[in-house]
Amino acid sequence: MINLIKKMLLAIAFASANSEAGWFDSKVQEYECPTYSSAEICSSVCKKSGDEIEVMLNVQEKNIFFKRYTKGKLTGKTSYDNCKIFDKKNWECTYESRILFQKIVMADGKYFMFSTMYVPRQKNSDSFYCSK
Repeated sequence: MINLIKKMLLAIAFASANSEAGWFDSKVQEYECPTYSSAEICSSVCKKSGDEIEVMLNVQEKNIFFKRYTKGKLTGKTSYDNCKIFDKKNWECTYESRILFQKIVMADGKYFMFSTMYVPRQKNSDSFYCSK
């Protein structure tokens, strides 16, 4: 249930999307990992999540736009503004609200994401993802 809630929060974290014209984009297979360090290197312990992520970025405006596909069907859109973008294969975005913290990184063309959902009166729920 928490995984479903996390995916829904990821999809609605930002409801508005910027214009997609002129964006660099790529689609990657997402893997779920047990730890931050395994996601950072996308090690063999990471297993396919069943989702694909389409990543689009605008280097000039420092915007990143994600589309999430489950079984080929679009299931969510998220945009991030004011990211640190060095080039199309090296960038970093963070997002924080009262209930969610995310760090999304592309380093040397390898994607990984760390997400913590703050759950009141319970242990925080951490998720780690990458692409190969």
